[in-house]
Amino acid sequence: MNITNLNTLENISKNFNISLEFLKYIADKEYQRLNSFDKKANSIMGLDSTLFINFSNYVSIIKIEKKNKKRSHQFREVLEIKSPYNIFYKELLNEIECIINLNYSSYITNSAHGFIKNKNILSNAQQHLNKIFLRKYDILNFFNSIGISEVHNIFIKLGCNEETSMLFSNLCTYNGVLKEGLSTSPMIANLFCYDLDHELIKLSEKYKVTYTRYCDDMTFSSNEDNFPLEVELEEILKKYKLNFNKAKTIFVKAGQSQYVTGLSISNPLYPRVPRRLKRKIRQDLYLLNKYFSDDKHENIEYKLREVYGKIIYTIGIEKELGKKFKNSFIEILYKNDYQLSEIFEDSPEKLVNQVFHYVDETDVKINNKHYIALAVVSIFSEDVKRVNKAKLLDLKKKLSCDQRNGLTEEQKEKLFHYCEDNVYTKGMYQDLLRSLDFEAFIIFIEGSSSNMRKNEYKSAYYKIFDTIFYKILRRFNKYNNYIYPEENSKISVSQLEKNLLSIKKLPKFNIEKGTKTEVLLSIPDYVLGIFRDCIKRDLSENIKNLKKNQTLHEDNKLNEILDKIRLVIDYSKKINYARQSGMKLDCINLNQQIAGKILNFEDEIDEKSYHITLKSKFKKLINRVYRKSKALLTIVKESK
Repeated sequence: MNITNLNTLENISKNFNISLEFLKYIADKEYQRLNSFDKKANSIMGLDSTLFINFSNYVSIIKIEKKNKKRSHQFREVLEIKSPYNIFYKELLNEIECIINLNYSSYITNSAHGFIKNKNILSNAQQHLNKIFLRKYDILNFFNSIGISEVHNIFIKLGCNEETSMLFSNLCTYNGVLKEGLSTSPMIANLFCYDLDHELIKLSEKYKVTYTRYCDDMTFSSNEDNFPLEVELEEILKKYKLNFNKAKTIFVKAGQSQYVTGLSISNPLYPRVPRRLKRKIRQDLYLLNKYFSDDKHENIEYKLREVYGKIIYTIGIEKELGKKFKNSFIEILYKNDYQLSEIFEDSPEKLVNQVFHYVDETDVKINNKHYIALAVVSIFSEDVKRVNKAKLLDLKKKLSCDQRNGLTEEQKEKLFHYCEDNVYTKGMYQDLLRSLDFEAFIIFIEGSSSNMRKNEYKSAYYKIFDTIFYKILRRFNKYNNYIYPEENSKISVSQLEKNLLSIKKLPKFNIEKGTKTEVLLSIPDYVLGIFRDCIKRDLSENIKNLKKNQTLHEDNKLNEILDKIRLVIDYSKKINYARQSGMKLDCINLNQQIAGKILNFEDEIDEKSYHITLKSKFKKLINRVYRKSKALLTIVKESK
């Protein structure tokens, strides 16, 4: 996509497949003026650390209390664009990054480390190792200091024409300034700081000091106490309408605690996690181990997530130490027969009693290989189910009455089948799909031959069905689960139920065959159809290039609904592909590690009985001794 010539909201809406009403709403500065958050609101917030203010179906403001005790009752204002409209900013960020990557050095300096691929707090801290003197400065109200005119100039630099730059600068700002919360804001801020960074680099070279910037945190280090004067720095910042937050200016030297972006640089070899955090993790692990069973379930769930988050942070900085913490954490969970939920916090709208799972299947041949794939679409609550169904029926009625669609009566009856719908119908359905509220899970398996026999097909189907629902039902273990597989003459619903019942520790569920008239079954059908078209084109390249548990690299059609796809599993290669952050996905892997002490996941679903094969520690020990004894006997016989 070329964003540089999208000079109307209609063109942006069409190219990004986003609601025109949403774009008009965001671009309208009158709504921003009327809905701007009153500064006096801080005084009425009491002790609440977070406040959500909903302005519309599109936007809300989140006020988060700052953690620093010196700035108690001060709040950070974050703009939240609600799903699915937030995808627009993610896609726009992708397009901006594509332009930047064509000539990277013209847009981003080496001194920038915040919100940049392959750079982070660790890479920032590494630049200041083995330095005696350290100075740190903070830019006051960094994002709010970048105005709409500066954002406009950035889009001009990216190659956009005047009209396009004006549109995008309106869409990427709020109340005339850059705002935290939008996916595009950190990258735009880095682009804005390009000239600033160059000036500070030149000044640093003059004084022979090292300079880096992580978002609004500027760090200077040197082996000599010879730094740029604060007056010089202020003069440069004022050129860009920026100011220091003097309350956060810090000057330290060797022998004192030296921290850069939260990491200790006292060790000359590598940055380290602060001691206070390590002590806190050790303390938490000790208390969990000693008092695990005494705590209430809700409290322990929250505490486990908190501790595990700290452990993952440690792994990213000090890998070996983090792994030790993680192993201790796993032992505590295993000892107490406990698993973390396969998500972190459920959002408030998902705290419901019922979850409805609709299942569809497809098979596809790629390069003389036969694949079977399942898609499961999960819908939360009866209310959401009713709303989704009403939207689909409304579209179906509209398409049936639309003469331009040219549908026969037979085609009208078969509407909303991906393989049979015409291009116009597919386009209308895909536009609606993004506004529906659901989550999707996909699993696929490679057949042993290009033409699968009925028994082989059934075996493969049962395997992937049991595997995906083992994950899904454990995730939704607090809810009443209702499963609706599509009608399939080769598959028995009673056998599906029997297989799931044989799997230990799954929550209660109800399963019944979905009817052909159930319009909600068209959702997994379309999700699977879009995914199938994608892998037909890209399986040979994308799947090979993906590393284990990395984010999917998708085409445009899949990208439009990808925020709704929670997990994609390649059953044959035992690989998970996920849109979640590494921390969330690692939570899933952690559960498998805990369960792996009891379950043999390589033979998770038995070929004949399709149940989990249990292997006790004792049985594993006996098998290990037997193999070693057999090898020893072989050596003895050969020596004779």
